This record gives sequence, structure tokens and C-alpha cells, in this order.
Amino acid sequence: MKLIFTILFSFLFLNANPFEEKTFNLYNTTQTTATIKIGSLVIGQSGIIIHKFKNNKSTILTDAIVTNSNKLESTIEFLNTTVLKQTAIPTTNLNPSNDDKFVLNHLWTTSLLLTPNFESKQRIKKAYYSNNFIDTDIFAAWLKINNTPVPKKEDIQKFTSYNNIGSIFIQAGKKLYIIDAVSFKVIQERDILIKSEKVQVPFFSNVQDIEKSTFSWFSPAKIDNYNEYYTNLLGINNDR
Repeated sequence: MKLIFTILFSFLFLNANPFEEKTFNLYNTTQTTATIKIGSLVIGQSGIIIHKFKNNKSTILTDAIVTNSNKLESTIEFLNTTVLKQTAIPTTNLNPSNDDKFVLNHLWTTSLLLTPNFESKQRIKKAYYSNNFIDTDIFAAWLKINNTPVPKKEDIQKFTSYNNIGSIFIQAGKKLYIIDAVSFKVIQERDILIKSEKVQVPFFSNVQDIEKSTFSWFSPAKIDNYNEYYTNLLGINNDR
């Protein structure tokens, strides 16, 4: 009975989503930062700044990330990025100001999942059933087109930005790392039960033979150690 309770508790805790989308007004706004009235956030959580006009229309001004948080409030930093990458959409030179809105965890439930094998992929997708996981084959095909057999941080972020993906799930060893796609900071870390030791590089997908360009002499042709590569990519000292 105790074992059943432990498994049930772990399952419910895993599916509890502390990163639901929430909106807050900005105050104490400067050229680069602002404060929001919510505390105990994780450094690296991101969101978007929205400005509302008098005619009730609104526009997204920029991304922002949490840089400091206490029990009562948090500081966010503006990234001055172009969130809407559409040349047909008019842009504005407005800077964020007091009473603009910060949408925390924007697009968080749209996710990219990288695992070493099919079994892990299915297990994680089942555990996080409320997330919309983009088909990994799309990312693998994009890497193949761009002759990138070893995806770097910049490659992953470029893909997630173009495809409006808010979070990245990466399994490495017995850990599942959940990363904010904008800041590339690890927001959560979970233990994961491994049933298969199979490893496919750069990650499990149905796309085969991702090769580097003929002229990429100094770039690696493949990932030699899956677990080591991704923990290093995330800046994590993990020798398991």
C-alpha cells in the first residue's frame, strides 16, 4: 500500500505544473528591468511584455527573463529581442513601461523533447501529457537540412524561437532536465526511471544520417557520448 501511495504521489507531483501562464503588471520599470508582484520564481523563467493601446489593441514588445526573486516580488530583465519574426507585421519603437503586462511562462506547454531512445520518449510524454511536444523528427530534419549532426545551444534556441516553443525537455542519464527555451536555464530537474540503455545520437528520431557539411572541417561529425554531451551543454557537472 505504501509503495502504491509513493508511486501515485510521484506521478501527481510530476504532473503538477508550477509553470502555468500568468500575467502581471510591471512597476519600478527602467530601461532594462522591471518588477512584478510575485515571489519565489526560478531564475531563468521567461515571458513576454505586452503593451495595450487605448483602442484595446495590443502588441508584444519583447521577451524578458527573471533575474532575481524573493518571497514577495521578482525582477525581470528585458532582452530587446524581436518576438514576432514577421516582416508583414508593423513594429513599434515603444519601450516597456509601468502597467505594461508581463506574461510569465509564455508558450511553456509547447515543448521540444530530446531523449536517447524511444522508450524514454514515450515515458516522458505520458508523464507530461498536458504538454504539446513538437515531433522530434521535425527538429532532426531541420538539423539534417542544415548539416548539423551535433546541435549546439544556438541551434536549439534558433529552432525553438522559429517554432514558438517555450520549453525544452532533455533526458541525460537518470535525469530529466526541463529548460526554459528563451534563457536556456534549467528550470526543473527530475529523476527518471530508465528501462532501456539504448542510445541514438544526436537524439532519438526517425531521421537518419545527419551529416556535417563538407566544408565544416573543424566541426564534430557526431556526438560520442550522449549523456556527457548534453550535461555539458546545459552546464551541469554530471558524471553518471
